Amino acid sequence: MVQYEVRPMQTSDLPAARKVLSLAFGTFLQVPEPDDFWSDLDYIGTRWRSSPESAFVVVQNGEVIGSNFATRWGSIGIVGPLSIHPKAWHQGLAKQLMIPVMSCFKRWKVTHSALFTFAQSQMHTNLYQKFGFWPRYLTAIMQKEISVDIVDKTEYELFSKGNATKQASILSQVNQMCDDIYSGLSLGHEIRMTDEQKLGDTVLIETNGILKGFAVMHCGKNTEAGENKAYIKFATIEQSLGQNCFKKLLNACESFTDQQSLAVLEVGANFARKEMIELLQQRAYRTVIQGVAMQSDNDSAYNRAGIYLIDDWR
Repeated sequence: MVQYEVRPMQTSDLPAARKVLSLAFGTFLQVPEPDDFWSDLDYIGTRWRSSPESAFVVVQNGEVIGSNFATRWGSIGIVGPLSIHPKAWHQGLAKQLMIPVMSCFKRWKVTHSALFTFAQSQMHTNLYQKFGFWPRYLTAIMQKEISVDIVDKTEYELFSKGNATKQASILSQVNQMCDDIYSGLSLGHEIRMTDEQKLGDTVLIETNGILKGFAVMHCGKNTEAGENKAYIKFATIEQSLGQNCFKKLLNACESFTDQQSLAVLEVGANFARKEMIELLQQRAYRTVIQGVAMQSDNDSAYNRAGIYLIDDWR
């Protein structure tokens, strides 16, 4: 019997884990050269550096053949990305890699957990159902080409430019804004890690020093955006301000993308947030990938109509 070991990810595992992720997703999606798929993206290093204690690998004979991650946004736990080398598919290893992730959620005492997966794949949805996740609304990964002639110039601030006192104030306001949307939701760690790893920046919309909206953005190669792209990992506003405020935040994100000399802005949007999907479509964002949000206990959390919020749980 072939023996496998599931253990915490180590620094020396990062290159192999990144190669496995590229090959696994490239093979599943049937791209011509799966070894090079997502070679400009880095989900592995960014997640490991953000939370080394919640990153895991499965090893056979000293070779890393799969990995999985648990991400914590306060009271929300997120699974993945989970990847297994194609040569080891259908051997129960994905299930083994889910066990330590679920243990993280239990230890963190999250009130909700979720993930993004391929809606068309019964293999994927069946796996996650075994751990209490249920497929709900579709999630669209959308992109828009950004050029200087279409950018609506909007004033904004950047988290990286603030001093320690200013940053502390922003993080406190972010947590309050998120808590108003879903109890305990927090993006403070994500903002700090984006800043510390120099993955991009957090765009801020303020009025008289009061935060009205923010967007955590990755920019360029070796981030979760990819070459020549910016990616909004999470964005939201003070919900009482509605669509006009969210339009202003999107304007700021598009302007920031242009100022970084990047050609494409990528966002994720759950179809349960009807008004926001319609707004993105009106602004010429087009779907490039479509998956499904799977959520613990078949609960909607903050995926509901009337919520202006961008994320995709990949």
